[in-house]
Amino acid sequence: MTEQSAPTAPENASPAPFATADLLLAFVNTQSQPGRARDLLDDRTALSQWLSSYSMDDGAMIVTDADAAATRELRGALTTVFRSHVGCEQGAELLGEAEQLLRSYGQRYPLTPVIEADGCTFRPSHTGIVGAFEALLAAAVDLAARDVWARMKMCSSSSCYRGFYDRTRNSSGRYCSTRCSQQAATHAYRDRQKKNCATKPTPAA
Repeated sequence: MTEQSAPTAPENASPAPFATADLLLAFVNTQSQPGRARDLLDDRTALSQWLSSYSMDDGAMIVTDADAAATRELRGALTTVFRSHVGCEQGAELLGEAEQLLRSYGQRYPLTPVIEADGCTFRPSHTGIVGAFEALLAAAVDLAARDVWARMKMCSSSSCYRGFYDRTRNSSGRYCSTRCSQQAATHAYRDRQKKNCATKPTPAA
């Protein structure tokens, strides 16, 4: 199997301000994308390579195809939640199912609270592949504690759907980059023009 590189941010997109946001965005962006047909979590070898690229596999981790399937399931649930953050109808329709799945993962992979003088964090309770699942869940908890969870979104562009961190002041962003925003505006303009042409009365002969 060929070596896979870690997902890169879309053109014009800024890095997320928190490492935990970067981790979850990289995770949801492992699904097939325009210009990259292959899913980066499609089997155990691919999953192991991705985990290694984010320092979650020390080389001794045992990863199975069932683990890869479980990570894709977790990724799908997070993707649905992020889509709901931009008002995507598909995300809203599937949101309850996704939230239930995430609750079941939370029960299956419990985190350990670490209480210190300067605050409290939740960290993985295990090592290995179980610890990797817990690290992803801990990242979500961290972002919720920072009150930025709603800024984790999926691009609304019909040709993109990449995860991104919304940096707008009022958290109203819908696109991962200026390129996607401009393309969406162009498509909307053309659609309006077609609609106007279709409704324009035909001059009398």
